[in-house]
Amino acid sequence: LSVSAALLALVGQVALAQGGAPQPGSTLSLEQAIALARQSNPTYLQTVTGRRPADAAVRSAYGAFLPTVSSSFGAGYQQAGSQVFNGLTFTGSSDAITSRYNLGVNYSLSAASFMNPKLQKANRAATEANISGQAELLRANVTSAYLDALAAKANAALQDTLEITAQGQLDLANAKMKVGQGTVLDVRSAEVTLGQAQIS
Repeated sequence: LSVSAALLALVGQVALAQGGAPQPGSTLSLEQAIALARQSNPTYLQTVTGRRPADAAVRSAYGAFLPTVSSSFGAGYQQAGSQVFNGLTFTGSSDAITSRYNLGVNYSLSAASFMNPKLQKANRAATEANISGQAELLRANVTSAYLDALAAKANAALQDTLEITAQGQLDLANAKMKVGQGTVLDVRSAEVTLGQAQIS
């Protein structure tokens, strides 16, 4: 995960305000970091989107117990006069308007109709378990990255202190050498220590 680098930049610089927007200059708490990750982590969000089709599948399985209804309607108009059909001539003395209606109800059940709701509910439970698992994994990853960021920040503060101390030792070595109580070797050793502290 590249969460560590992002959190290292955020810790001590960003916070979630009451309205939910990050505010510069304050600290991002662990719970805020986890909430932020849940809002923007694509793997977790993709897992959460599986909840809706799982719910729809359960409703569809129960919908199989309902009857199916079909209906149709048609209308026609025939003008008066002669018409030829299969070589025969038919003569109509007046205009004719026709209509047709159809209403059908079908109800069928099978063994699958009774087993499918249990299957779909089991799939939904598996989806919920997967979402919970992804949430806990995300929490663990963010917590680990957050602690790494805090450790890096504390280490940086320690190194700053060590650099200040090394600079003080170099200044002291230079002052001693000026008054004749120190040697060039003491100064060079203090310079090396300061260089190492700066690199760290």
